[in-house]
Amino acid sequence: MMPSQTPFGSWPGRPRQVRGVWSIRAPSLGILLALEAFTYPTPLSAGTVEVTSAAAHAGAYGLEIALGACIPATLNLAPPPSTISGVFTGCTTLAAQGVQIVAPGAELRAGSSVVLGNGFAVAQGAPLTVRLIDALGGPWAFVQDGSPAALTAYRARFRIDADNLTLQPGDRLDHLTGHASDGTLLFRVSLEPDAASGQHQVVLAARNDNGGFAETPLGEHQLLPPGRSEVEVEWKAHAGDGYLLIGIGHPAVFGLRELTNGAARLNSIRWGAVSGTVTTSTGSLLLDDFRSFR
Repeated sequence: MMPSQTPFGSWPGRPRQVRGVWSIRAPSLGILLALEAFTYPTPLSAGTVEVTSAAAHAGAYGLEIALGACIPATLNLAPPPSTISGVFTGCTTLAAQGVQIVAPGAELRAGSSVVLGNGFAVAQGAPLTVRLIDALGGPWAFVQDGSPAALTAYRARFRIDADNLTLQPGDRLDHLTGHASDGTLLFRVSLEPDAASGQHQVVLAARNDNGGFAETPLGEHQLLPPGRSEVEVEWKAHAGDGYLLIGIGHPAVFGLRELTNGAARLNSIRWGAVSGTVTTSTGSLLLDDFRSFR
């Protein structure tokens, strides 16, 4: 079954459009959302999320995701002993050595471990806080829409600009994902580097009812052109006729068809730097003007 076609730039149904304010609690540590459609309880991330004029379009707020914002695994300022205060965040682990905590104190944060090594000291009157945060461990920063309620069909449009994002070979950045009520991943839309063109390519993956994933074959990925692009994504659950389609600058017509995903029910959407592998990638990703229709 082909998806229903409507003129690009208009959709029937009730739109869910992001119009609100992203407020940064502290650099590289988290986001506080006040949005019409999005909620995300107490997020923490080693990436950063900002509202920037660079991403703003037609009066809507722009979302900028910065990668590689966490500090190196070892906090060792030269020449030791060095004095530090403030908040320091490691992606997964943080080792502090050859440093002294001074007033007004410091907080050390990491995803799995904080190691205090040789030469580490805390001055009198300088409180030290150490926190292990499960959400750390990658430069992920995203907003989540929890308004879908057991949907079997979903469409979304948003604008994206990846000109300042440098993805290394083998890396993948998932910037739109759909999930079931228990968190099971139903589909993802990702960016990967395309060596032949030097551009980013959009890669789709969708879950079938047997737990396996269908992915767009090599050579059939859509290239993301330079500058700001409007992307349309459409997903449908159906036994043998489900699909996950994408369109860049036009309606969603390319992608995965004949999915056996009739049991899938969509309950949440994540948008931003959601997941993937970006261990050596750097830069920023601009996202803007998100609208969903159901």
